[in-house]
Amino acid sequence: MIAWISRLLSLGGYLSLMLTAYYMAGWYHMYGLLLLSAAMLLILVLMYVLTWYFIAGLQISVGLSNEMVRKGEYAEAHVTVINRGFLPIPKLQAVVDCSALGKILLRGAVAGRGKAVLSVPLPVDYCGGVSVRLRQMWVSDYLNFFLRKKRFDSWRKPPKGRSILKRRNLKRRSLNESTLNGKTFNEQCTETTLTVLPSRLLARFQPESLEIFRQNITGLELADWDHGTTAGTDPYEIRQLRSYQPGDSLRDVHWKLSARTEELLSKQYGGQEAYCARLLLDLRTARRQMEPWRPDAFRELSAALSAGLLAAGISHLVCWYDDGRNGWTEMPVSDEEGHLAMSAVLVHMRPVWVKSLPDGGLFQTEPAAFGQAGERNALYFDTELQLYGRDGLLTQFSPDTYVRELEQRWIYI
Repeated sequence: MIAWISRLLSLGGYLSLMLTAYYMAGWYHMYGLLLLSAAMLLILVLMYVLTWYFIAGLQISVGLSNEMVRKGEYAEAHVTVINRGFLPIPKLQAVVDCSALGKILLRGAVAGRGKAVLSVPLPVDYCGGVSVRLRQMWVSDYLNFFLRKKRFDSWRKPPKGRSILKRRNLKRRSLNESTLNGKTFNEQCTETTLTVLPSRLLARFQPESLEIFRQNITGLELADWDHGTTAGTDPYEIRQLRSYQPGDSLRDVHWKLSARTEELLSKQYGGQEAYCARLLLDLRTARRQMEPWRPDAFRELSAALSAGLLAAGISHLVCWYDDGRNGWTEMPVSDEEGHLAMSAVLVHMRPVWVKSLPDGGLFQTEPAAFGQAGERNALYFDTELQLYGRDGLLTQFSPDTYVRELEQRWIYI
């Protein structure tokens, strides 16, 4: 408001001076004052036209220092402004909308044929996604008389009619370059999302739990527990093909057959379909409004439980009910890469409100979630931070002290 009033006063003073010079030139018949008033009018028009020139020559994009960071690490968003014109822009303002901070005003300047970077730190106190969107860009002329505004659309989606298989550089893309929502991030984007992964917490499972898992799995007594594959199978033999799922390595994509069917297909190797356990995440909650730390604790503990199983040499499937797909979604976790991909999906999952939660959770209400009864070892974790096993409640974590509990408490399964 102060800047707007200051600019209005400056423009009013300039117009008053120009009109005074024009009046004095006519009153006293002074040709010099008439030229002065004409020059002042020309300068005023030139400043107005310059704002159009400035805004037309800008190329703007929004990026992140890192697209994925761990909770507690540092991250920042930066607005890159490239001036394709020859004249410097003395004053520009960017309005950025951050999902965690609200609207932020950034100020700067950019030289002719130059580049400027406007940065803003992002909060990483909770797991989840922090969206950053460029709303508006303002530029000012040299005399700060006029402001020219440029608005920006939301997500830039991939062009319609182009199959993802036809992009030649798909094979070279990393997981950070393909988003979870199907939106594409490139140098021209005016919106992006920071993924805040859970901390590197690790659940402490009872050391003898591996023997218990070995005894209770039907049909997998001869499993290779160090690699999560069934003994007697060739790990290099392609057993089947299935649709590509988040977390699958691009090296396992059957590119030739995918090009024919226009659908990404992943190769499943020998024993890859046999996982030792299931970790079911129940996103339902009876709380209408959840404090930010509740879903944060749920995501941290879910990732810690998965990491604990992985550290114990137990490959597993992380499962949850997806309302969008109207069915159960599974993500395999057999190595660090799979755990990272699962964590990236986990932090974007939102709790689902229900009127009431049944006792015992999914073990009684959704037996199909566990596959065939008795053939899979399963752990069930809900938004109340309760961990269940086949025999009932194993442990309940406190949202305030769960980090210390993970460090000190053994989980007996």
